Amino acid sequence: MSTERPLLALSRKDLDQGPKHVRAELPAEWLGQHLNVVGAESKAPELSAASAGSVDLRLTPAGDDNFLLQGHVRATIDTRCARCLDPAHVPVDGEITLLLIPKIEASKRLRNPKGRKAKESEGEFEFDGDEADVAHYDGETVILDELVVEAILLEMPISPLCSDACSGIASDPAVAPKLEAARMDPRLAPLAELAEKARAAAKQK
Repeated sequence: MSTERPLLALSRKDLDQGPKHVRAELPAEWLGQHLNVVGAESKAPELSAASAGSVDLRLTPAGDDNFLLQGHVRATIDTRCARCLDPAHVPVDGEITLLLIPKIEASKRLRNPKGRKAKESEGEFEFDGDEADVAHYDGETVILDELVVEAILLEMPISPLCSDACSGIASDPAVAPKLEAARMDPRLAPLAELAEKARAAAKQK
């Protein structure tokens, strides 16, 4: 994503000692920058944030060098309304459930992840491996930045709206005729022109 210092990073040695909580603020500038880097390939409208978001995460040893990541990410993302193109403010409250495994193990996967407990978790950890998607970390540091950003993008609606009552660009009298003409069957254009002339003549009477 970036060569800058990660916002959310934990040492693997610290994680091996037992469950860890990560509660942090996601600065507005950080959100805008990272959302657009991760979502660049989708050619989606530019995203930004006027206020900070937050994460509340828990990482639990899951046996070997694997960790279970669970928690919530919250933010309000600024984008464009899909109907009227005015600014839209989209609240995001997404859940994260991921099994983090070292990249070196990516081709192997866990042979028997179901119900496995790590002794460091003192019996707290127990899950069905089918319930969590798999992500990978590299080296001795587990970086969560990109995973958090992806969780936000997954919660963004395909067609964000400024409000449920938005009537769209067609509500603008100056734009509505052009939109209507664009949707019109070309074979009906002469009839539409006659109808427009008739309306104009009626107004002059």
